[in-house]
Amino acid sequence: MLSIVQLFFVISTLYPNALTDEIILQTYAAKIFLEGKDPYIKSNMLGAFSYIKPYSLYVTPGLNGKLVEILLYPGMSVLAFLPVVYFHLPDYTTLFIFSALNFLAVFLYLRKTHMEKILPYFSLIIMLSVYTFGLSIGGSTDILWIFFLVLAYIFREKPWLSGLFYGLSISSKQLAIVAFPFLIFMIFMEKGKSFKQSFVFFSLAAFSFLLTNLPFIIMQPYDWLRNIVEAEFQPVLGIGIGFSELSFTGLFKIPSTVFTLIFLATIIITFLFYVRFYSKLKYALFIFPMLMFLVNYRVLLGYIVDWSLLIVISFADYLREENIKPPTLSDIRAKPLNTGIYITGIRKYLQKNITFAVIVIIIISLTTAGSIYLSYNDNDSNIYHINAVENMSDQQCIPGYITSMNISITYQPALGSNLTSPIYFRIIPSTATEGNYNGMLWYASSSLHVGQNYVTAYPESYAYLLKQGTTFRIQAYYNFLSDYITVKAPKINRIGIANYNLQYPTNNLKSPFLCWGVDTSQISNRFNYHLNNGNGKSGNGFTISLSPDHNISKINCIRLSNSAVNLSYLKNSGDNLNFNYSYSGNGTSVTNDKIKNFVGVEMTINGIYDIYIGMNRTVSGNTYYSGINQYIFIQRYGNINFTRIYAISNMFHIVPVTTVFNYELYTNGTSAQNFSVSNIRF
Repeated sequence: MLSIVQLFFVISTLYPNALTDEIILQTYAAKIFLEGKDPYIKSNMLGAFSYIKPYSLYVTPGLNGKLVEILLYPGMSVLAFLPVVYFHLPDYTTLFIFSALNFLAVFLYLRKTHMEKILPYFSLIIMLSVYTFGLSIGGSTDILWIFFLVLAYIFREKPWLSGLFYGLSISSKQLAIVAFPFLIFMIFMEKGKSFKQSFVFFSLAAFSFLLTNLPFIIMQPYDWLRNIVEAEFQPVLGIGIGFSELSFTGLFKIPSTVFTLIFLATIIITFLFYVRFYSKLKYALFIFPMLMFLVNYRVLLGYIVDWSLLIVISFADYLREENIKPPTLSDIRAKPLNTGIYITGIRKYLQKNITFAVIVIIIISLTTAGSIYLSYNDNDSNIYHINAVENMSDQQCIPGYITSMNISITYQPALGSNLTSPIYFRIIPSTATEGNYNGMLWYASSSLHVGQNYVTAYPESYAYLLKQGTTFRIQAYYNFLSDYITVKAPKINRIGIANYNLQYPTNNLKSPFLCWGVDTSQISNRFNYHLNNGNGKSGNGFTISLSPDHNISKINCIRLSNSAVNLSYLKNSGDNLNFNYSYSGNGTSVTNDKIKNFVGVEMTINGIYDIYIGMNRTVSGNTYYSGINQYIFIQRYGNINFTRIYAISNMFHIVPVTTVFNYELYTNGTSAQNFSVSNIRF
């Protein structure tokens, strides 16, 4: 345990907060609850992603083009984070503690069966525990419901205590509710088919659930109930690893309601199997939820793997009850699979249990019929139609990526529907998306009107840039309507200044924008800087602030640098870079041919020659100074003429091989200064 505590302190110094929307929403909900606000009122949660900005890959995009920014989980999901908020700890502190307690509970329980002495089995426990630790630090809050469900199973011999823990599990996240019929039936059977003990379990589960939700029910019962029910039915993009990939990748047009119907049918069928063959399936109760979620519309990996620890401990009970010695590695031998034996066994079971077989067949038939009906009566499936994807380009000059594309799309609304419609896009590459379940989210330059439309699409953030040469499917969607087409991105060689208008902020202090880094090597001990945090949909800028140390006479200089610059291309294109700027304190000034203060652009050619374009609002025209390996302009307007810069390099017989572009703030004084740039454009 000491090593776990040490690990936590090491991680917390390097990793101040997890950045998934799930943990951010729950932490923010705890924050505003301490302030006396109801986190289940949607308007109260709108500041969550400003409080802590989530990493672009770990958000939940809605079909309306907006991110899900509401609290959808019951009360325990909020109460568990109150200490984190009150004591200003990293948001994953609660999850780290619960992960440690969960490992301890599992380990102590398994000691009953002496399973911890079997190295392969104990290694499995360690592996799954490390997995839950990793997920928790990454921002998955699933360990809350897992921990309480583990305790509910461990204490099933005491139904009142088991019920208390189970209620807390459901109050942490609704996922745990699928285990309810199996767990209560196990208690019913193990307590001599006692309805009383089953009722005790149910009553205490309801009590702990309501107790942890009571403060929120008192605040506003309608909003609380709406949010926790809406969790399963919220209109969001389909994602995951299950059968629903056939639908949300557009291979087959299957409505999401079909998967909900199959999910519910799977719950009923698996429970019927559990009841009918309880003596053989008694300890398989946690395997069934894995099967259920495989057919759900949204199937995150955690929905499947989260049940693994529960399966480990229930399997240990099976081995103990059957008096089976766990195999060692040397006992394990691969055996050929004789499918005929299993098929014959299933047939005999069905013949022997004809009534049960008929019920299962009826449920499957009704589910199939309902699925076919929903699929073939999806009259809205042709409202959007993508005709073509054209002119894929790299307008932002991000090396190796596509940053815009023109899309021809037809909009034919149903009678009585709106004559205009917003439209959003999702790109699903044919290769792995590097853990990005959502695909790549792009937005359109304009809404659609009836008939054929031409819109330009752009990435929502840097995380959704499309690699050149990639084959992909693109989905056009709004609400429950969508269409798909498969295309291949071209390869483009166009680089002037990579990401010239700082359009993709990264939340990384060392590299705040794609292709841009911050050089603070010439900063005294007291300084700070700030960069605008744009949303990627318009040109971004920055503000750099310097606070020199008054006690030390030292030059202070900070640079926002970009080495992905092709000066020859910029000269040949004839484009000028324009930007708006402002500064406090002194503008660029030169004394005795040496720079005293500087706000503007420095371009370093071949690592030795510097061309300075300094800004000063007080000059009426352009002035310049020339020195050894440097050339200094002072001008009033934010304009960079690359043809002129190339001509200067020729004048000094320099052939540009490498060029570094720097926005720079340089001061030799003792007062604070700042330099702001915005609306950057060619």
